[in-house]
Amino acid sequence: MAPAVSSGAMQLILTLRGQWHCGSVCLGGIWFGVRNRYTPYGLEAETLDLPDGLFAKLQETEAILRDIPVR
Repeated sequence: MAPAVSSGAMQLILTLRGQWHCGSVCLGGIWFGVRNRYTPYGLEAETLDLPDGLFAKLQETEAILRDIPVR
């Protein structure tokens, strides 16, 4: 339990400070875990240049997640 509490607390502190942290954000209707931060203009998700193979896998994952029925 302690590692989960300390990890959550650390992310919360970083969020409140507007610093980069790891969290789940809704990207195009699909929730992904990404580094992000809150700015005066809203949420900013980290963007990276990814290798084509990795980007293709993420697109495949997005399609799989999109096919899961919502209850």
